[in-house]
Amino acid sequence: MRILWDNQLSIPDHRRYQLISYPPAVQHSLVTHIQQLWNGWEIQCLAILSFSLQVFLLFSTIFRKRNYSRVLRMLLWLAYLSADAVAIYLLGRLTLLVGDEPQHQLVLFWAPFLLLHLGGQESIITAFSMEDRALWKRHLLNLVIQVSLAIYVIGKQWRGDKQLVAPTAIMFVAGTISYAERIYVLSRAHSAMSVDDRAKALVVDSYADIKFYACLASYDRMIRLIISEKQGRNSERVMEAAREGFLLSLDFLLDLTAARTGDNFTNWQSTSNQDLVDMLYKLAEIHLSMIYDYLYTKFGMGMSCRLATLALTCIALVLFLVSRLDPKGSVSYYRTDAIISYILLVGAIVLEISSTLLWLMSSFLAWNIARFSQFTSALPCADTISLHNIVKIFLPEISRVEWSEELQQHNIIDWCICIKKRKAGDTESHYFLHACFGRLERMMDFVGIERGCTKPVKVSADLKKVILDNLLKIWGIVSRPNELEMSRFHGLWAHQWVQRCYQYEAPISGNFAPRTPSDDRRAAERALGASGIQDLGFVDSVFIWHLVTDICQQLEDDTAVETTSKLRSLSSELSDYAMYLIVKCQTMLGSKYELDKFNFWRTVTMRFTPRGKVDRSAFIQNILTCSIDCDVFVRACCVSRELLKMEVEPAASAGRGRWELITVVWTEMLCYIAKNCGTSFHTKQLCAGGEFVTHVKMLLFVLGFVI
Repeated sequence: MRILWDNQLSIPDHRRYQLISYPPAVQHSLVTHIQQLWNGWEIQCLAILSFSLQVFLLFSTIFRKRNYSRVLRMLLWLAYLSADAVAIYLLGRLTLLVGDEPQHQLVLFWAPFLLLHLGGQESIITAFSMEDRALWKRHLLNLVIQVSLAIYVIGKQWRGDKQLVAPTAIMFVAGTISYAERIYVLSRAHSAMSVDDRAKALVVDSYADIKFYACLASYDRMIRLIISEKQGRNSERVMEAAREGFLLSLDFLLDLTAARTGDNFTNWQSTSNQDLVDMLYKLAEIHLSMIYDYLYTKFGMGMSCRLATLALTCIALVLFLVSRLDPKGSVSYYRTDAIISYILLVGAIVLEISSTLLWLMSSFLAWNIARFSQFTSALPCADTISLHNIVKIFLPEISRVEWSEELQQHNIIDWCICIKKRKAGDTESHYFLHACFGRLERMMDFVGIERGCTKPVKVSADLKKVILDNLLKIWGIVSRPNELEMSRFHGLWAHQWVQRCYQYEAPISGNFAPRTPSDDRRAAERALGASGIQDLGFVDSVFIWHLVTDICQQLEDDTAVETTSKLRSLSSELSDYAMYLIVKCQTMLGSKYELDKFNFWRTVTMRFTPRGKVDRSAFIQNILTCSIDCDVFVRACCVSRELLKMEVEPAASAGRGRWELITVVWTEMLCYIAKNCGTSFHTKQLCAGGEFVTHVKMLLFVLGFVI
C-alpha cells in the first residue's frame, strides 16, 4: 500500500492522510525468492565466511612482513575488520532461533567456534596499527559481552541432543582461552611501548639497571665469541645471540633504553669481511623479526595455550563423532548443518596445527629453545633424548630472508622529467582518453603500482658492506664516544673522515705515515664548507646532497675504475632512498614550515626542465647554469664543482675520492633518520615489508653505537 498526501479532497472527518490500496506484488518474484533463500541459508553462509576469513588471515600474513604491497595490506585490513564483525553478528543472529525446529538446532553448536574466531590466528593480532594495543581494555569488555552472549544463546535456545553438551562446553573453553590470549597479547604490546609502564617497572625492580648492564655485557660477549670463532654462518649460534639480546633490542627500537656506554668503543676493526657483514645484518634482521612477532602475533606466547586449544578441539571432535554415531541419538540433524560442523571442527584443528608449524619456523623459536634445553637437561635420559636437538631442525636458515630487501627510490630530477612527459602527453592526447588514463593512473598509485620514475631496487651485499665499513671507519676515527651522538644533525662524520683519511698514506687500520694535505683534501674541505652541512638544517642538507649526487654522477667520466663505478651506483641508491624517506614517508618533515619549504624547492626544480626533448643531461646543465637566487641550488652547484676537482682513486689507496666522501655523508644521514624518524614509523614498517633504515638502526644496536 502507498500513503498519499491529499490536499484537494474535502473529507468530513478532516483526516489529512488517505490510504489507497493497490494489488499485491507478484509473490514469486526473483527478489522474494532470493530473500527466502538467504533467510534459509544465512547462518550457514556466515559460519563458512567466518571460517574462511580465519584461513585467509592465517596464511596471507605469512607474506606480510616480507612484501610491500598495498593490495595485500588492503585485503588484510578488510579481512581483519570483517572477521570480528561477522563473528559478532552471527552470535547475535543465533539469538533469533526461538521456536526453530530441533533438526536445525545444531547451529547452536557453532557459537563456541565464533569465540575461537574472535581470538584470531597466531600470525595476526594487532593487524595494521600499533594504536590497537591501547584498545585492549575494549577487547576485554567485548570478551565479557561475547562470552555472556554465547552462554545466553546456548542456554536459552538449546533444544537439541544432550550428547552435544560435552563437545559444546569443551569448545566453549577453547574459544574463551583463544580470545583471552589475544587480549593478553594486546595488553603486553601496550605495556612494552608504554613509557609510564616501563618507569613503574623500574621503580618496582630496584635491580633493573644492574640486570640491564649484565644482559648487555652477556650479549656483547656472545657476539664477540661468534666473530672470533668465525661462527657467523652458524644459525644456532646467531639465533642464540638474538634470543639473549631480544629485550634489549626491543627497548632500543622503541627508544625506551639509555644510550650504550661505549665501553667496547674501539674493539671493532675498521673494515669488514663478507662473513661479518652477513652475520651482523642477519642478526639485526632476526631481532626485527622477533620484535614483529612480539608486537603483532601470538608467537611470543609459547606453546601452552596453543597445545591446550589444540587438545580441547581434538577432544570435541571425538565426542562429536561419538554423538553422531550413537544410534540412541534422539535428534536427526540436517545433513548440511552436520557437514558444516565437521568443517568447523576439522578446520579448527588444521588451523592450530598450521599455527604450530608457523611458530616452529618463526624467528621466535629461539626464545623457547633454552626452555626446552633446561627441561630436557633435568630428565634421566637427557643424554639420549633432547627436545633441543629435535626442535632446532626448524631453525630458520641463515640465508632465509625475513623482509622485502627492497630499497624504495625517489629522485627529484626523474620526478620532474616524469611530470613534464605526462603533461606533454596530455596535450597531445584526446581529452576522453586522458581522463580515463588519469583515473587508472591514480588507482595504480593508490595500490602501490607506480610509474618508472620511482622503481625500487634490491638491497645488495655491496650496499650493506659499504654502510657497515663506513660505520666501522667512523667508529675508529672519533676520539670520544659522544661524538657519535645523534640528537641533532651536525655533519661531523664527513669532516672527521676527510681529516683522518688525508692525514695518512696507509689505510686507517694499518701503520700510519704522515703526509702533506693534498689538493683532494682541500677540495673536499671546500665542498663540505660550501654545503653548510654543519650549519644548515637536516632537510636542507639532504636536498643539497641529493642534487650533488645526481650532478656528479651525470658529469663524471664513464671511464672510471670498477670500484668507483660501484660506489657511484651505491651513492645514487642511497641518495634516492633518503629522498624517498623524506618525500614519500615524510619522516623528517616535522613542521608545516619544513613541508612548505620542501614543496617550494620541488616547484623551483621544475623550472629547470628543458624545453623540447627532456633528458637528465640537459636538466642538470640548466641547474649548473641557473641564475635563480635559491640557496640550496647555489650550494649544490658549488659543492659539485669542488667535488669534480677531486681525483677518482681506487679504494686500495686509503679510500680517497669523491664517492667515498659522498657515501660517508649519506651513511650519517641514514643513521640520523634511523634514530630520529620515530618509533611509530619503524613499528609500522615491520608489517609492511620492512625498511632498510630500520635495519640500519638495529645494526647500530648490534655494533653498540652511542646514539
